[in-house]
Amino acid sequence: MIVQLTDWLYQGDWGSVVSGEYQQYKIGAVINVAIGDNRKGVPYRTPHDLNFLLCPFDDPGKYLTRSQLDVITHFAACFRGIGVLVHCQGGGNRSSIVCALLLCALEGMSEQNACLLMLAKNPIIDVYEDLVKRVDECTSRNFKALVK
Repeated sequence: MIVQLTDWLYQGDWGSVVSGEYQQYKIGAVINVAIGDNRKGVPYRTPHDLNFLLCPFDDPGKYLTRSQLDVITHFAACFRGIGVLVHCQGGGNRSSIVCALLLCALEGMSEQNACLLMLAKNPIIDVYEDLVKRVDECTSRNFKALVK
């Protein structure tokens, strides 16, 4: 499952890379925020045609740091010209908040507008309240609107 959010930003799940679905879009870079070895049993090789960042964190964001979010933002800024896919395991929690953050940081959107866009484009958004609190603490932003 891939959702196109802007002309350069896409959100997806783990399967969207494994299956090669990303090839149907203008995507040249992938940010994987899924934690653990989610590659067991199914080959997930980083395709040679992609720039790739593995920056995992847990669903509630317990150990998420400002530094990780800065690395993600910098990577996305470097590759936005060739299309960036952000994915986690299921495409509804971690990737949602990261995409909202990128919309604010790189598109200049307000948190409210970023959240509204995310909710309109991706019907499976289910961001954990603890994760929103952690990202808000790390960034001095307010993404409460993502919590259903």
